Amino acid sequence: MSNPYVIRISSKKGGVGKTTVAVNLSTALAVLGKRVLLVDGDPTNANISDFLGLEDPKIGFADILFNELDAESGIVNYKELGNMDLLLGSDRIGIYAPTKEQIIHFGYQAGKFNYDYIIVDTAPGFFLHDLVPIYKESLIVSIPQGPTMDSNKKLSDLYNQDILRNHVVLNRVGSSAYELNVDTIKQDYGLDIAAVLPEDPIIPQSIAKREPAYLLDRTSKFCVAIENLARAYT
Repeated sequence: MSNPYVIRISSKKGGVGKTTVAVNLSTALAVLGKRVLLVDGDPTNANISDFLGLEDPKIGFADILFNELDAESGIVNYKELGNMDLLLGSDRIGIYAPTKEQIIHFGYQAGKFNYDYIIVDTAPGFFLHDLVPIYKESLIVSIPQGPTMDSNKKLSDLYNQDILRNHVVLNRVGSSAYELNVDTIKQDYGLDIAAVLPEDPIIPQSIAKREPAYLLDRTSKFCVAIENLARAYT
């Protein structure tokens, strides 16, 4: 059994680009030769299948958690990358709140498949199962605006209290004349910034084409920044 590095993609606020970061970080890690499992763990808006142009699964993440199914029954390979697997979300049972025990059991099952990384795209906010021991780290995705940064500072502080390593990914930088600059964020919020992802037309293009931006144009500014983040892990 492997001991994969499990990263929780988090944010206190919605609409900041968590799924964009989760999809493209997973893709970049796979292109760099790592075995990756991308999990859609967002019960409020499971949409990784939409991002990748896939049909909703017959068996999704929620089904595995609540029906006590084997994780293998829901894992599918992403046809574009042989070393990237998906466990998609299912909206069929509505909003759900998994227990710590269910998440731990899922982590135990996923460890059987020798992944290097498991990337879990989660719902906005903070939940009791955020701090289960399968998570090695949280990447907190934020846009550089005051109210969103205030919320994500609180999330980082909560993680720090329970000793969950966390870093901030600033997304959509350069999209507004009124946004906070990176130096101000570092000074005023004291957060550890892992990546600065610029506003880039490759993102709406990738959403329209339902393909990861990283597979469309690795030389785009966003994808260069995502690759640097992936290389920091590898």
